[in-house]
Amino acid sequence: MRSLTILLLISSLARLAVAHPGGDHDDDHAPLIEHTIVGDKKPWTSDKPRFAPKDFQFVVVSDNTGTPRPGIFREAMEKADLLQPAFIISVGDLIEGYVDTKEELNVQWDEFMTYLEPLTVPFFFAPGNHDVGRQLWHDVYLERVGPSYYYFLYQDVLFLILDTNDGENRGTGYSEEQLQWAKGVLDAHTDVRWTYVIQHKPFWLSHEDEWKRAEPLFAGRQHTFFAGHVHNYSFEERGNIQYVTLGTSGGGSRLRGEAYGEFDHVMWVTARDEGPKMASLALDGIQPVDFRTTALMEELSAFRSGRVVQSSPVVIEGDTFATASWDISVTNPWDKPLRFKGFVEADASLRVSPSSISFIVPPDSAVTKRISVAAEPALFVDQIQPIALHWTGIYDTFNAEPIQFNDVHRLFADGLHHVPRIEGIAVDGKLDDWGVLPFEMKQPGQIYTNELAWKGMEDATFRFGLAHDDTTLFVAMEVDDDVVDGGGVKLWQDFAVVYARAAGEDPEKTPMTEESVVAIVEGPDLSPEERAGYERNGSKHLSAELDCISAFDASAERITYEFSIPLAALKRISGAETDHIQFNIGINDYDPSDARLGVSLITWRPGWATGAHFPASGIFALE
Repeated sequence: MRSLTILLLISSLARLAVAHPGGDHDDDHAPLIEHTIVGDKKPWTSDKPRFAPKDFQFVVVSDNTGTPRPGIFREAMEKADLLQPAFIISVGDLIEGYVDTKEELNVQWDEFMTYLEPLTVPFFFAPGNHDVGRQLWHDVYLERVGPSYYYFLYQDVLFLILDTNDGENRGTGYSEEQLQWAKGVLDAHTDVRWTYVIQHKPFWLSHEDEWKRAEPLFAGRQHTFFAGHVHNYSFEERGNIQYVTLGTSGGGSRLRGEAYGEFDHVMWVTARDEGPKMASLALDGIQPVDFRTTALMEELSAFRSGRVVQSSPVVIEGDTFATASWDISVTNPWDKPLRFKGFVEADASLRVSPSSISFIVPPDSAVTKRISVAAEPALFVDQIQPIALHWTGIYDTFNAEPIQFNDVHRLFADGLHHVPRIEGIAVDGKLDDWGVLPFEMKQPGQIYTNELAWKGMEDATFRFGLAHDDTTLFVAMEVDDDVVDGGGVKLWQDFAVVYARAAGEDPEKTPMTEESVVAIVEGPDLSPEERAGYERNGSKHLSAELDCISAFDASAERITYEFSIPLAALKRISGAETDHIQFNIGINDYDPSDARLGVSLITWRPGWATGAHFPASGIFALE
């Protein structure tokens, strides 16, 4: 096996030595983009592609040990191979070690070698403490893999692989012999384009005495270091020297995410004359092209369309709300078991039972669970908030990543609200004619387009009230927003939107269409064209054409709005009486600091064009 491994290594190096023939950057010999477009305007920024024949890419992979997670390192190999680098280099800790016989070690190495079977590119070994941390382990490593420190050249770039368990009794450290060898290699290759040093333990983070022994060898040299061992990612740059300590590629980790430096990844490195261009690629972010086929998309389309988790809204009779229950139906549309779990986010005034659920849904089946709430003391109907069920559905797959879906399903309850008669309201945006606004949005009825974009009431919330006189419906709104300034982004500025329609005596029998709905949009910096575009998104009418009026008043963290809608206009466009009004209200919130998450359109009740809307939602009786 030793001779075979060495032969493979020599063969790989020979193949690397002839690949990608050299040559400096030369625009005169760069391949040209051929096209037939004439004229000055071309649909591209440049017709000169980057041409650097001596540049190449390689992948660095990290630890596989320390309570390894089966299958992850092989997955890393499969995904790294998808990128088709020139080669892959390890930082060590490939087998678990910590056994006392050669036979046991060979079993571990035999298993590890199967992890490399998916590769179509060379793999370069480096030793970790789990691999060579005892004399027996080191002896087997030499037999199975080859030297524990070595170097190779590719495209005028030097790769130096060091052994950080070369101290006394195979303990932590460099042997003097290894350092003298490294000095000889470096002295013999002073004219390389760059030097990459790969070792298992990041001595620059610890073992300062050992690092001081090696660091002078690289003085005045353009170089980059890679290590692993600590299972915690970090990057440091000192002068023009980069120090990269990788996370894991299957080794033990709490996997708490990027902020902790605890994640499975590989490093994608482009070797250039001016130094490396590097990217950390999370394994979860590298997928084969067929990871989601059309057939799979169709089989699991129920998740995207919101049909997996269903419940019926609760209609409250009377003015108060004490208890309610929802039957949550979870339908599994696939021929594999679905692991389902969820937790309930409800207003603090409610007692929820159960507050979390977890169960298995058999293939092509449905399971129903009941969630009940109680309010002590009873709440007025005007205080009812939607209840959010945050859920996760997981399909476990053999020797592959689970297929996971995350979403929020809202449980709705609503009853009849009342609109008081108030005379003499002036629509100026200042709310001087209003007392305490009775309705408050604590949990949205809907967030469009991204649930993650709303961080809670500290991010944005609103209160509102309705009133009427003989001819007009009035709306007042008070918005608290941690960031009112949209940073100059015109498309996603903050604004408020009101939807209303005449619902008649029996709202369920009054058809809802875009013809019957009034939409009013108002906000700072909205142009007439922008306002019209947003209003047309929910109504066939422009509010100005219906003689609606709106106004706002903005401060650093609060915007107040007032709206008026002629009752005659509501009756005319819907053909229904205005003794009952169906109503919804919301805000468009955009924070430049969360630009990656986009905009959140937050409404009090579910959107009228969505499957979550129900006939009893937002019904108001005019007093």
